[in-house]
Amino acid sequence: MRRLNLSAFPLIALALLAAPVALHAIEPEPAEALAVAQENEANPQLASARVRQAIAGLPANEILSISGVQRIDDQVIYVDTLRFDDGATMQLLAGDRDAIYIVAREVRLSGPNFKARIEFRDRTVPNAEAGAAPPARLAQLPRSGSDGAHGTAGQAGDPGKPGLIRKLPTIYFVVGKVRQSTGGEPDFSDWRILAGGIDGGTGGTGGRGQLGQSGQDGRDGKANMGICSRGPRSGGNGGAGGAFGPGGIGGNGGNGGTVIFLVPETTVDAIKDVRVRNLGGLPGIGGLNGAPGEGGGGGSRGSRPGSCGGASNGSGGPLGAGPASLRAPGGTAEGLRGRVYYHVIDFFA
Repeated sequence: MRRLNLSAFPLIALALLAAPVALHAIEPEPAEALAVAQENEANPQLASARVRQAIAGLPANEILSISGVQRIDDQVIYVDTLRFDDGATMQLLAGDRDAIYIVAREVRLSGPNFKARIEFRDRTVPNAEAGAAPPARLAQLPRSGSDGAHGTAGQAGDPGKPGLIRKLPTIYFVVGKVRQSTGGEPDFSDWRILAGGIDGGTGGTGGRGQLGQSGQDGRDGKANMGICSRGPRSGGNGGAGGAFGPGGIGGNGGNGGTVIFLVPETTVDAIKDVRVRNLGGLPGIGGLNGAPGEGGGGGSRGSRPGSCGGASNGSGGPLGAGPASLRAPGGTAEGLRGRVYYHVIDFFA
């Protein structure tokens, strides 16, 4: 649900908030800390002061032109003119930063039919670890006809990493004025800032069940002058294979990023046309279950010299328990939608 945040009205033109969603994958931030962070973001003076601190002592570059897909790894982008070609994409490096600053005295759009976007290029979480490989099959023991030991169950795959393991930095976008290179009113309706939450990771694949131990070969028979003095023993049955290792559950989605615009009154209406996409990340899918272990082979019967008879080969062990389903359960919660603030303030005055 969208709500209008007027906590700093009239300097805040708009704030979009999402209804809270419970997250279970990691310990949430303290409510008090979240409240303080939101209050600071909603305060235009504090937001402006933070930007000034970020650019303090830095000279502004004359121009930065974005064309095609261009990676920008700087945390502070401070220019006199920020120019976007039609269809250009600025890819930001999120890393472990808490904020990224885009500060431009002028934003210039190239061409009458203008499309562009700003996005994070590192929006994934590491893959979850698969269940460990099973121990080697137990060696067959000397002849006694005993059954083989059962294989151990496969290890479970790790749970998928939650999207919140990577918190997207807040984007501070400071603009003095905007201009269309071909003249006319600047049109930002096809300009997008993509700051959606990071999707939860896929759970790790379960481990394979251990192979069952082979049954022991039966004791040999004995004969004296062709007369059986000790009958042979049957071979032992093979041990059952180990059960499958379950896959890891999927991770929960991460929160959408926050975007804060600082623009003068003459520019705010045009900047409001920028489409900010900052929905929460989706839950990750569960990991695949591992394969069951194969049963051990049956032991062979003992030898039947002279008149000795009887005994039989052991039976092979059964396959371990198979997956109850193809995958473990997925994550249970989407991330929260990020916030958007429009602070009407002439930063370059």
